Amino acid sequence: MAKAYSVFEDTWKTSLGRTAAILKATARTLQQHPRLLWFPLIGVVGSFVVLLSALILLAVFAAILHDPATLGLLAHAALDEGEVVLRSQGLIGLLALYAIQCVTIFMGVALTHASMEALSGREWSIEGSLEHAHDRLEQILGYAVAAWLAGVVLGRRRRSGRRGGLRRLLAFTWRAATYLVLPVISREGRGAVEAIQRSSSLVRETWREGVVGHLSLRWAWLPIAFIVVFPLIVCGLLEVEEPLLIIAVLCTSVTAASIAALFVYTVEVVFRSALYMFATEGVIPEVFDREELHCVWCVKPNAEAERDGDQADEDEADEADEADEADEDEVGEAGDKT
Repeated sequence: MAKAYSVFEDTWKTSLGRTAAILKATARTLQQHPRLLWFPLIGVVGSFVVLLSALILLAVFAAILHDPATLGLLAHAALDEGEVVLRSQGLIGLLALYAIQCVTIFMGVALTHASMEALSGREWSIEGSLEHAHDRLEQILGYAVAAWLAGVVLGRRRRSGRRGGLRRLLAFTWRAATYLVLPVISREGRGAVEAIQRSSSLVRETWREGVVGHLSLRWAWLPIAFIVVFPLIVCGLLEVEEPLLIIAVLCTSVTAASIAALFVYTVEVVFRSALYMFATEGVIPEVFDREELHCVWCVKPNAEAERDGDQADEDEADEADEADEADEDEVGEAGDKT
């Protein structure tokens, strides 16, 4: 029993250590490039605009359906008012979900582009990253359809049992297969189906790094729930009955949790960008190439050999070019003397 507890304690400490190391490495990136946080913030504003537009549409439809002329048309067509309301609400809700998916993926592609540029040490701008995402608009809209359908199908409530277990398995498979979709769309510009296939292939090649990073970053979401729940627990223990005070505490905690969620989301996108660069280029970004993170990256021997061979080929090519230039110089000097 003591041995099992010791193993659990070591695993727990190791996982927390990896989480802290990844957060620290990403914090360095965000410290050098704080503008990265603008992308999720713009995404939140865009999603809020979509929700507000959906609510306005629902209000307009409700006003139209309660109009006497509309009620007469419904009665003439033998349609039930409640059924029409439910169908219109469902249609608007589905369209709003798709629009939110488009906004989220669009800003995710822009953030991924900016993150990879920042990790590579190249100059980038918010406007340039948004233009880059706009150039990928066709791929983004296509993948948004796939993500929207997956969310609708996998988000449906099922009874517990075999169907519930199958739904959870499918949800896990979908998340794993699409873990690197944003970098693939951003860097390679592939369509929805090809991007998912490419992401799935890269995840299979780097499953160890992906699993370690994903599980490590799961710890980073715990403080967000704590920020929301803890103030309410304190209010309950203190038997606070003032409604305005409770609302103020709730608004403050939700705002703080939202800010923390934006930070953690940015951290995840930056890590996925680094993982994509490692999977496709075999290069660990400098900010993640730390001693405490060496246990995360697993460089394959054949990849090292290929990179060494490529470097040797490049060196030989450079030497050949230098030799050719030297020969040309000698020929030129001989011609001048003649």
